[in-house]
Amino acid sequence: MPTTWKPDPVIAELWAVKDAYAAEFDYDTDAMFDDLAARHKASGRASIRLPPRRVVPHTPDGS
Repeated sequence: MPTTWKPDPVIAELWAVKDAYAAEFDYDTDAMFDDLAARHKASGRASIRLPPRRVVPHTPDGS
C-alpha cells in the first residue's frame, strides 16, 4: 500500500526563509556569499579550518 507524502512544516518554513533570503539578493549567489561572509566577520566568532582528509582510492575488487 503506497504511503502519501505529507509536507513537513519545519522543512516548509526552512525553504520559505531560504527563498526570502535569496530573493533579497535577486538569487545572486555571489551577493549572498558576500553578505554571509560580512555577517560572519561582524559576529566576531572564530573560524576553524580542519585539515583535508586524505582520499583512499577505491578499486572495483574492494582492495
